[in-house]
Amino acid sequence: RNYVLMGLSPQEQKEVYHQYWYPMEASFEQANSLPQLDRFIRDYLTLKSFSGTISNIKNIYSTFKNYFINQSQLSIQQIVADMYNYSKHYIKLAFGTEADQEIQQAIADINTLKIDVAS
Repeated sequence: RNYVLMGLSPQEQKEVYHQYWYPMEASFEQANSLPQLDRFIRDYLTLKSFSGTISNIKNIYSTFKNYFINQSQLSIQQIVADMYNYSKHYIKLAFGTEADQEIQQAIADINTLKIDVAS
């Protein structure tokens, strides 16, 4: 979070933090799984990298930093907004909070497989 916000003006920092980062972080806290935020960021970066490479969870900060550096065509606000939007779907999948019962059942069926990426 600090790396993302430090490149912004104080006003932009407030806006990005309150509009995107804090709600994203709070969603993971609400699910009692703040450590899952790192896993979400790793999965987000894997999805966005198009390389098929999955970062080791221990290297997530440097991978995250490199991603931001390489996204010069996008503003920090655009990247964080995109992360926030993906996080809402991730939370539904990871914590089973989808309201639609059919989708929830499909998610539950997938989750019974207990498949995860090795850290």
